[in-house]
Amino acid sequence: MLSGGFDALLRLHGLKSGKALREFRGHDSFVDCCAFSASGAQVLSGSSDGSVKIWDARTAACLHSFRPPGSGELMDVGVHTIATVPGDDERIIVCGRAATAHMLTLDGKVAQAYASDNPSCCFAACALSPQGTWLYCAGDDHKLYCFSVAAGTLNHTLPVHERDIVGLAHHPHRNLLATYARDGTLKLWRSSKK
Repeated sequence: MLSGGFDALLRLHGLKSGKALREFRGHDSFVDCCAFSASGAQVLSGSSDGSVKIWDARTAACLHSFRPPGSGELMDVGVHTIATVPGDDERIIVCGRAATAHMLTLDGKVAQAYASDNPSCCFAACALSPQGTWLYCAGDDHKLYCFSVAAGTLNHTLPVHERDIVGLAHHPHRNLLATYARDGTLKLWRSSKK
């Protein structure tokens, strides 16, 4: 199991022992998101410092470090979501507090961009459908954005909350999305898309 912390460390834990087996050091701020690559050979992490790091899962060596597009020089855009693309060990979805999410290669090159139709909107959370067909992004304009992962096109927007959206999650086996907002509301949405 992976965990990221306020101490800027990423840790690999043993499920049976409950002990930290390995530490990944190199971020300058909170580790906000982490995941294993599709093959499990790499560990992926995103931080409030605006960086994405790709690590060797066995040695904890940092293989790549980059900033997603849209990270400014004056202000870092923290990375809140890293998602692996099912069946693809070379590309990941990365999203920070910006109007665009990206599909990136493991060395930081842009493979696809997913832009809001509202340039003043920033994405607060993202989730990928289990088959990797659809990317859902929750905007700070209280809307849910649905993108085709392959085409990069915005297919649908839906107003979902009256207050700031804090996060969203896609059910691993069903076409259900959960969105939750700062006012404490949790809403379930049925998606007709897989």
